[in-house]
Amino acid sequence: MTFFTHDCFHFTIKGHEELAKGLWNNMFQPEGGKMIVNSFSDPITLICPPMDHPYIFTRPIAARSDQPPLRSSAPSKAAILLLSLLVGSLCLV
Repeated sequence: MTFFTHDCFHFTIKGHEELAKGLWNNMFQPEGGKMIVNSFSDPITLICPPMDHPYIFTRPIAARSDQPPLRSSAPSKAAILLLSLLVGSLCLV
């Protein structure tokens, strides 16, 4: 409950910090090699970009300007995790 404010809808500073660290880590992990956070009881540790790939990972097609970006109708894992956190916190109230 320390990740949400009293209205159980908005994040606290602690919640924003953990989400920001998760986003940072996600940007430096290749597609198919993303870490999955199973518990929020331990703080997320920031990772540094690897020396062999010090840039943010993107899909190869994203770099091409002659084709439209890929569209996916399936929700992302991050969206499902965020939604489950929100629903779970509302059920606790």
